[in-house]
Amino acid sequence: MNNILSKVVDNYAAVIEDGKEGAVREIFEYYAAKCIETPSDFGLRMDIGTGYLFFSGFKESYNIFNDLKVNDILKNVADDEKWDSKAPIRVVMGRETSKFTKEILLSIIRDNISNFNDETVELLENLVKNDLIEFRVFLDRKFHVKIYNFYLRSSIPDDIWAGSANFTKAGLTDNIELCIPMQTTSETRELFRDWFDALWGMASKDLNMLAIIENVKESKYIYLHPMNFFTKLIHLLNKMYLLEDEVEGDENILLEFQNLSYYIVMERLQKYGGYILANSVGLGKSYVAAQAMKAYLKQNPDKRCLLIYPPRMETEWKGYLEEFGIFDHMDMISMGILQKPPYGDADEGVFDHRTYSDKYSLIVADEAHHYRNENNRRQNIQNLIKSNGNAEVLLLTATPVNLSSKDLFSLVDLFYQGENVSRFEGQGLRELYDTTSRELKDSKYELNKDLLEKIKRIEKELNLKITWRIVQDHFKEDLWKLSGEKLKYEEPDTREVSFTYPDEYKEKIFDNIITFLANLKYEPAKLWDGQGYKDDKNLQFWYKWQLYKRLESSLYAFYKSVYYLKIRFALYRETLEKGVWIDRDNLDTLPFELGKQEYRAVIDETRHRVIFDSFHEQDSSIQEQILANHSSDLALIDEMLNTLKEVFGELEEIPYKDDKKIQNLKEILQDNLRDGKPTIVFSQYKDTIDYLYKSLNGDIEKIDYIHGASDKSKDKLIERFQKGDVDIILTTDILSEGVNIPRAVSVINFDLPYNPVLLVQRAGRALRITNPKKLLIYNFKPETEIDKELDLYEKLDLRLKTILDIVGLDFIVWLMDEKDIKEIHEAEKQQYLEKFGEY
Repeated sequence: MNNILSKVVDNYAAVIEDGKEGAVREIFEYYAAKCIETPSDFGLRMDIGTGYLFFSGFKESYNIFNDLKVNDILKNVADDEKWDSKAPIRVVMGRETSKFTKEILLSIIRDNISNFNDETVELLENLVKNDLIEFRVFLDRKFHVKIYNFYLRSSIPDDIWAGSANFTKAGLTDNIELCIPMQTTSETRELFRDWFDALWGMASKDLNMLAIIENVKESKYIYLHPMNFFTKLIHLLNKMYLLEDEVEGDENILLEFQNLSYYIVMERLQKYGGYILANSVGLGKSYVAAQAMKAYLKQNPDKRCLLIYPPRMETEWKGYLEEFGIFDHMDMISMGILQKPPYGDADEGVFDHRTYSDKYSLIVADEAHHYRNENNRRQNIQNLIKSNGNAEVLLLTATPVNLSSKDLFSLVDLFYQGENVSRFEGQGLRELYDTTSRELKDSKYELNKDLLEKIKRIEKELNLKITWRIVQDHFKEDLWKLSGEKLKYEEPDTREVSFTYPDEYKEKIFDNIITFLANLKYEPAKLWDGQGYKDDKNLQFWYKWQLYKRLESSLYAFYKSVYYLKIRFALYRETLEKGVWIDRDNLDTLPFELGKQEYRAVIDETRHRVIFDSFHEQDSSIQEQILANHSSDLALIDEMLNTLKEVFGELEEIPYKDDKKIQNLKEILQDNLRDGKPTIVFSQYKDTIDYLYKSLNGDIEKIDYIHGASDKSKDKLIERFQKGDVDIILTTDILSEGVNIPRAVSVINFDLPYNPVLLVQRAGRALRITNPKKLLIYNFKPETEIDKELDLYEKLDLRLKTILDIVGLDFIVWLMDEKDIKEIHEAEKQQYLEKFGEY
């Protein structure tokens, strides 16, 4: 048993060395464990005097009180008249508490807790109903007492603790507090018992007083009309957004859950200077952001607001801004412009952030996950935010965590700068954020429990995510209003598709791929950076991994990769050997056929030029070695292409024989069409989409495809799909963001992306809050012989778990045990109530 008496109880404030600090919660753990280890007929009694009591305090100490109950440590008091209660735990609280806490306490008293599906509420009800805990409210004065008496043997407290900690989660574990054991004599402890008895007698049993305090003492006052009073109060609290009028033209433009999101966003923006709104796909983040921008424009008439939007969302965003009546007061920048080099990095063609300096009160960035990595876009938006030092920053993204928890910190760092660092300090978050950020950077492996808890505490303050499940559980009328009928949101039905290729494929291709890739020299990769001739193991590994990934996607995509590699290497060799620059204008000089369209698809001219120039800077012996290695690689590639032709047959005759993956897909699509389920099939690669279309067209009716090189209109294809002219869409991730395809009832992931968030985004195209449905998802599991090199399935599983642990998932897009799904739902519900119950 951990002896709390030998520690400084400051909630691990890191003021002194490790091992000498403790948390206030551990005080209660200590006495509970002591009584359970050495039980007595007396049991355990407690006095809790606290200025603030929130339900979160009981939530945090649930296990302690549950253990006391289960082990029969709490016993009714029958032989102590001064105790004035049958309950061994007496709680005197100040009259101020959260709305959520008040509702729970009153519901317990009124025997009406059916609305709270929560184990802590049930335990608290049990303790109250069995006279094991009693609450009273101290009304006479502002009540700032924080005292905890523990009785282990008699009616005189054995130990008394006092300090700064309220009985709330923040007081028990989160805040820097100081709680000290009072080293007193038996006479003094008896005096404190008498003091608490008197306090207990003065306090009210009527918990309704938490809601309505009617006994107002006579005082000097100036009468204000209620409207004027609350207006002045709101201005005093700097929460003018609460006074916003309804949006012109539509008094119900924001639904209740969107209003909740709006108020939380406004409060956190003022507290921290920045915030992340991560509500699930389809829940109207744009509407919430538009209302926030309207409020900022009204509060700061001399400033404008800035919206940074994805290019494909320009029309939609203009519509939102016009609907809220603020379009003429906004500046808009396309995310695409931020891809230019930052000012100072180039002589021309740069993004000059100075044009936008000191103009804005609020900067909103849509699809903010695109700014998590170091690149031109991130550098430009950072410069833009810095040049508007007093502007607050709202980041919109349904996916604040993509590959790791570091993504969340990368986004927060966009606004954690300048004056906002002081705001973090003022809210008690700076030290936690700084230390956790450092620990995370040093952490190379899985998150430990302590680090994960710190990350979740930060996420709780700086990120809001309301999911479809939360809307279903707490805002049913919003869901019904949008859909026009009493529909219910259901988790997708997620199914896993396994398949195996013929043994011949494994023996002649899969078993030889490792040797093939290991023997390739990749000479261009040794010249790509223009810094001489040197191995780049990371680049070579990445290229080999990409080849494997394309094999996981489809046999045809792998063939095309090997073929493109041959074309690219052959062009490089021809150019380097002859010392003549070859581009799209003189392709006829090549000893092999290469069209301009194929040239554009295969050759990166900038990289080609760097390789060409770097080669001619080397001495003759190195040049000879490069050319020899090129010839060796080309021979290996020809050998692999011949093997593929031997196994598959003519490589452009599609589909390949015995392609079980295609056969499985065809069967699923036929079943979906028979059952009236319009379907979207996703793949990462255009070559796979081409292969699927050529393989299925003719056997599957009303099918079409699209990818970045198809020269097709997304809007027109979606329109045809929505009208029923097309029932099956084959697409790359060109349709995974920024479009709505609500007619789809099934989504098929023909290959699995490296980034698990793409699975959520793909499903989100078919799921909208205006059209809830039971979505059918198929995930094609990688062929075992291929995935043993990629470890793709295991990596996706781990990444999805990380996202679940920190911010939650919009939808269940991965095959999970029913028990796990239920636990996820319960955990999400509790986190929502803990984070936002006070609102």
